[in-house]
Amino acid sequence: MVNSRLPTIIDNLVSGLDALISVPVYDGAVVTGDAAMSWVTIVYDSDSEGTFETASVEQDWAGIGAKAKSEEVTLRCAAVFVDADSNVKAARDGVYALFGEVETHLRGNISLGLPSPTVAEVRTYSYFQEPGQMGVEGRIVFEVLIRSRI
Repeated sequence: MVNSRLPTIIDNLVSGLDALISVPVYDGAVVTGDAAMSWVTIVYDSDSEGTFETASVEQDWAGIGAKAKSEEVTLRCAAVFVDADSNVKAARDGVYALFGEVETHLRGNISLGLPSPTVAEVRTYSYFQEPGQMGVEGRIVFEVLIRSRI
């Protein structure tokens, strides 16, 4: 019996986005030396000074007996777009376009390839805009909520 869908959810989200969107998709923190100007991170909010909490999981019994559980997984992720010319509007427009690609993937693949009933959606997000070493950075930190039965 599977005790959590979390590892499979992460794998399916990373591989699905990697095949669809136009920028690198990282599973966790960016550990490469490549200087990408835009990227998406799954289970990392792209804040090197943050708490590094990447996911939370809640489970409840789904009925009487130990037959099945309902699981609710929240993944913390980020979309980042850097404009080298320090154009704030370009950074904002770029990161929202990238975030739109992520949402399009989730709307088209709501189960993330998992058995029914599984539903994934962007639940909340925050927008950050700040100067960086490579230019102005637009960053959207978002949470993907996945409800499933295990």
